[in-house]
Amino acid sequence: IPGNGYYYAGSKVAISEKPNVGYAFSGWYGFGNGNYTGPNKTALIEMNSNITEYAKYVKLVKIYVNATYNGIPVYVNSALNATTNGTVYLMPGVKYTLSFPMYASLNSGTRYVFERMSDDCGISISPNSNSTTFVPSYANYNCKFIANYVEQYYLSMSSNNVSMGTVSPSSGWYDKGDSIEIIATPKPSSYFFSSFLYWKGGGVGSYSGTNNQTTITINNPISEEAYFKKFVPFLFITIFNNEPVATPAPFQQMITFNPSLYSKYENSNLGNIRFYQGSTELYSWCESGCSNSSSNAIFWIKLPNGINANSKVIINMTFKPLATNYDGVYAGEAPQLSSTYAEYDNGAKVFNFYDNFAGTGLNTSKWIANLNDGTLIINNGLTLYMLVLWSSYPAYVSSVQTFDPQKEILDFYGYFYNYSYYVDRIGYFGSQSGGVPQYEITTYYYNYVLYESYMGYTETLMRGGSFSTCNVFSLWSGTRGIYGQVNYGSVYNVTGYNPYLPPFIPSTSQYIVILAYGSYIATHGSYYPYYDPVYVQWIRTRTLPPNGVMPIVSLGKIQKS
Repeated sequence: IPGNGYYYAGSKVAISEKPNVGYAFSGWYGFGNGNYTGPNKTALIEMNSNITEYAKYVKLVKIYVNATYNGIPVYVNSALNATTNGTVYLMPGVKYTLSFPMYASLNSGTRYVFERMSDDCGISISPNSNSTTFVPSYANYNCKFIANYVEQYYLSMSSNNVSMGTVSPSSGWYDKGDSIEIIATPKPSSYFFSSFLYWKGGGVGSYSGTNNQTTITINNPISEEAYFKKFVPFLFITIFNNEPVATPAPFQQMITFNPSLYSKYENSNLGNIRFYQGSTELYSWCESGCSNSSSNAIFWIKLPNGINANSKVIINMTFKPLATNYDGVYAGEAPQLSSTYAEYDNGAKVFNFYDNFAGTGLNTSKWIANLNDGTLIINNGLTLYMLVLWSSYPAYVSSVQTFDPQKEILDFYGYFYNYSYYVDRIGYFGSQSGGVPQYEITTYYYNYVLYESYMGYTETLMRGGSFSTCNVFSLWSGTRGIYGQVNYGSVYNVTGYNPYLPPFIPSTSQYIVILAYGSYIATHGSYYPYYDPVYVQWIRTRTLPPNGVMPIVSLGKIQKS
């Protein structure tokens, strides 16, 4: 450019070249005064004579460079190849580096991952390398390079509240066609319970539904968000009074259940359990088995309105967050179960009469003591024993108020160290000094027995029991005699009936008396050499169930509110 022609002498003419496809300009070769010879593509010549200019071209080596997906760029010596059909022209004898990106994103949520490169002309390519360097020759003409890519899609995983639940796997890129298991897991917390609700999916092939664990196939960009919510676990408890007589009001109801069945909702000491009747919280007291690994827990709840005859009430047992503990007001536990004695003991809120003998002094608003030849120790429990053998003056601790044994069951948790003949006694007595009538639990030759003073009859409650291990002893009276239990087992009865004597009429105004004689010496342990120690951890009275039959308890299934 320009073409052949005549120009004025001395004029200056600009020349330039334009190679055809597949060729490269190598230089001008000129003849005549004012010509140009050199590598510049454009030049200025001066017409001082006839001039001939030859543009010299070199045939390029044509190769084809493509990827398995359209639009993935190729770089020649780090410069982007501008061709769209994958054709690349290279100068023979010059070193070139062909390279492809490791990752190529052409659309949002879609990318291509380099896998390998191959050619059909025998050029050595390192395995898994995304570039190759070589010097082309005409022998490489029409050589084909192919870069293989794997198509991937982005899986976005999220939780509506990371404090309530987690998701897996984490967000990331996955190969087209991959099957991915997605899992939503509620997150344990000491401050609330959480549960999975549903997945909300976006994109073709996503999942929306209530299965917390499912599998999706990645064929498009997909988003999955797991939804969780806080909840309060609870179960309904139905209490049936099948007797034709209503319970008194208020009424102490025993609730027994297997805590290990609900361990994931319980803290270690069951201190997060609460009981409600409607929206009203009930006073409750855990007596034993107060552990989430226990198979049998005993709770007592106070029903303020009792239960009608041949009727039922429904309450609920609610599991508070795991960080919750007994409050010592509405919810409590037996005194010996707390790390600090009686720290959460609310027995006085639950039972008609209650004492745990906390501290080191006798509560004189509840008891009077006449020790005679005995000694009383109050030290987070009561110990009463004699200092004199065969004393005529027993030591006793008596309640200030009186009770009706036909309406109130006397329970105490303790033991009699001495297993001999009617030595230690706890029960209902006619006077504060132990007068008749007497309805009591005592010992008789290695057995715990019931005793009534009207006829002097006894009935064995426990044979060969441990005389240094606490048990729960229960005592009450009826129209004919007295009744007793150990650890809420079989009910035993002493009738006190003799057809040749006037009818047995139990007293309805009795004192609770804890009494020790001095007939046998303690032979071992911390009580040696004292006489007839009796130990009481706690003592209480509770309302007698109708006809002596505790209403039946039925637990429902766990529900979530």
